[in-house]
Amino acid sequence: MPAHIPHTYRKSTGVYYFRYVFPKSFLERFPAIGADLRFSLKTRLHAEASRRSGCHRHYVHGEA
Repeated sequence: MPAHIPHTYRKSTGVYYFRYVFPKSFLERFPAIGADLRFSLKTRLHAEASRRSGCHRHYVHGEA
């Protein structure tokens, strides 16, 4: 069984999704934005989901 990929989950269809929960301090400043960010990674492959998630994770954290 492959290792868990941070900030992802897999639906029953087998497609991986990215999910990032915003910190409370951020939500206090921007309440209209919603509690989290979710979107499809458009893949069923674990390795590809890991790669795509890593790209989005760096973007969300401002490391890109």
